[in-house]
Amino acid sequence: MLVADQNSNKLVPANESARRYLLFRLDQELFATPLADIKELVEKIPYKVVPNTSKYLLGVINLKGQIVTVLDLRVRFNLKTKNEINTYIIFQNKSGNLAALVDNIEAIEKFLPSQIEQSNMLKIEVPQEYLYGVIRYKEENVTVIDLMNLMSNSETNAIQDNIIKEAV
Repeated sequence: MLVADQNSNKLVPANESARRYLLFRLDQELFATPLADIKELVEKIPYKVVPNTSKYLLGVINLKGQIVTVLDLRVRFNLKTKNEINTYIIFQNKSGNLAALVDNIEAIEKFLPSQIEQSNMLKIEVPQEYLYGVIRYKEENVTVIDLMNLMSNSETNAIQDNIIKEAV
């Protein structure tokens, strides 16, 4: 049985359930990621630079006694960088706790999986392994990304090794 989706007016399976997404901005672009992947949101705190790592790995923060690697999503997605970063999105992948810098949090919204469309027409450079697709939201295209795969185990291990070297 198909029913009309209230956001898109498209017909979707009646048993399809909506999932919640965190919407955030980087530069002028709107992004979303599954809310279930997010541990918490934290106001910007200073981070310690860790040398000899990828450009998008800024360093680490001490969050409640845990070392958390800080990622600059602007650099990862080849967007213009700026110093006005307001919030960390804290999430955990198989490598540990990570903090993604974002300009601001827009909203938490529900979307049906069928609303996520595959698109090769993105204005930004999001590598395919981090991309779920695109959702139309309030007359704007929203790039839906997978935060859980933004950093490989080898990258996490490299930054941990550099932290240890810095401490010695």
